[in-house]
Amino acid sequence: MTYYSIMFNNMKKNFKNYYIYIMSTVFSVLIFYLFNSIKYNKEMMAAVNSSGNVTAVFSATSYIVLLFSLIFIWYSNSFFVKKRKNEIALYSLLGLKKKKIGRMLFVENMIIAVIALVIGIAVGTLFSKLIVMLILRMLNEFVYVSFSFSIRAARDTVIFFLIIFLIASIHSYRLIYKVKLIELFASSRKKEKPFKTRPIFAIISLALVIYGYYLSQHMVNALFVINVFIVLGTVIAGTYGLFSYFLVFIVRMLKKRKKILYKGNNILAISNIAYRIKSHTVTFATIAILSASTIAALGMVDSAYYDFKTNEAENYPYTFTYKYIDEATNDKVLDIVNNSDKNELIGNMKIDRAKVSGMINYDFETKVAEWNLGSDQTFYTISNSTFNKMMDIREMDKQIKLKDDECVLNFSSVQLYDLHKLKGSTIDVNANDISAGKLTIQKLYKQSIVKNGYDPMYLVVSDNIYDKIIESGAETNSYYAVKVTDPLDSKELSDEIIKTVPADNGLTTYYYHFKDANEAYVTILFAVFFVGIIFLISTGSIIYFKLITEANDERDRYTILRKIGVSKKDITRSVKKQILLMFLLPLIVGLCHSGFALSAFNQVLNAHILTPVIVTMVGYSVIYLIYYFLTVNYYKKIILKK
Repeated sequence: MTYYSIMFNNMKKNFKNYYIYIMSTVFSVLIFYLFNSIKYNKEMMAAVNSSGNVTAVFSATSYIVLLFSLIFIWYSNSFFVKKRKNEIALYSLLGLKKKKIGRMLFVENMIIAVIALVIGIAVGTLFSKLIVMLILRMLNEFVYVSFSFSIRAARDTVIFFLIIFLIASIHSYRLIYKVKLIELFASSRKKEKPFKTRPIFAIISLALVIYGYYLSQHMVNALFVINVFIVLGTVIAGTYGLFSYFLVFIVRMLKKRKKILYKGNNILAISNIAYRIKSHTVTFATIAILSASTIAALGMVDSAYYDFKTNEAENYPYTFTYKYIDEATNDKVLDIVNNSDKNELIGNMKIDRAKVSGMINYDFETKVAEWNLGSDQTFYTISNSTFNKMMDIREMDKQIKLKDDECVLNFSSVQLYDLHKLKGSTIDVNANDISAGKLTIQKLYKQSIVKNGYDPMYLVVSDNIYDKIIESGAETNSYYAVKVTDPLDSKELSDEIIKTVPADNGLTTYYYHFKDANEAYVTILFAVFFVGIIFLISTGSIIYFKLITEANDERDRYTILRKIGVSKKDITRSVKKQILLMFLLPLIVGLCHSGFALSAFNQVLNAHILTPVIVTMVGYSVIYLIYYFLTVNYYKKIILKK
């Protein structure tokens, strides 16, 4: 038998151990190639407004993919070296030098690298057209995309991943060189030490997580940044404590409960978990935190995009808005709109507004006064009649009729406080240092009044109060707004109006502003989605590796159980329970952490995030559980093998 035949036989024999690793690596290569091929796609870059931003986001994301791939491949290689210590020891005993063993593993790694690169780039090429078309569809761009193979993307992928594999292989090579023969054989005989329960640490860990959860729901105040770090610190420390002490404590309690322990085949599952739990605690805590981060990031981006799309009418009120110049300019703009083949005029109006100062009389729960909500601040006021006309043009059912001591507060989509709590509160309104009265907030609307996106806060007051504000000499200005039937298809119209309205009049067009925002959301959504998938696949693979290693170690124990009469059916049930618990615990903790993180995020965004959050959590759990079934299936094959 030659040196190379030993190597290829080994690879063939170990393929079952490698295929999850190869699959995860192929996916990393695929994502990296996809991001780079999109970045270099001329049709894609020609269709987007801010191609520089898109390139920057995809470049940054591809580097994150590379970093995580390096960690994953490094971990996997270390895992395989440790797993094959007996095999390596045998080669050494037969006289094969460590140099040759290291070279053999190095060549194996390079073969896997080539397989992953070839498959990853090939599949990436097949899917790149589909992904580019999907992105363009979400950007409302209907551009023909040709099928292409990006040589530059393939070149970058090959170079970077070969470097990663090279670094990981050198690390594996060093591991073999450093270990002595006797240590290689002894490694298989190492037994887990029995775990010790420390109830006080278990209670402290639980208290840390609960405190982190509590603070996450009350952190929007003047100490917001400090609170974020405290929440992260307590929850992360508490999570490691939960798995290291609290979980051990629970398993110990279960072992003492005879009714539970001797029910069905629980004794097999609980004894096995108790025996192996110590070696899993750090892995489970890390996976729980990674899962929480992934779900939270996916949920946040998904929710922000969902909120952006569902609140389009509120956030993008008109097709064109600019500072009022004169009627001659308005007539030119209307002529351009009326001559358009694609759009018809829905409405147009002059929006008069006056600047006032106001103090909200509300007993704020937090130190929000330091964020200016509880102190004197600037509002723009518009009259009741102007507001009703605006709502008519915007086709929104929000007609109001205010008394002289009432007002409506309008705020933009992002606020660090739930302003709806202010309903029924009063505002002391002053115009040019003259009191305009104490007005009660009757309604609050989250919507832009004049401009797209982040508008200042507006007070709608009765026509009498507005006249009083004007008479007091308050600072005033006016905008002119136009709305057409199909603002998404108003590029040519926008380009003509941009030439007509002087540049210093703050013209905003729905088409370009919405398109820019949509591009930013879609780009980030895709980036976070694919990085999240890589995190998910990698964390699932790590649990898989750990449990399959355990299965090989436990095979003798299950063989003895079968010899003393335990049926295959009972062993299978026990394995399913045991592995389900191993998969569910990090997932449940990760879902809880991400749930509180998303709830905290919602306090800032103040949006309807329930639907996107549920979709994200369910999608993540489904993919995660696929790894559970793969692991159970292979675990059974190992321990029930004759």
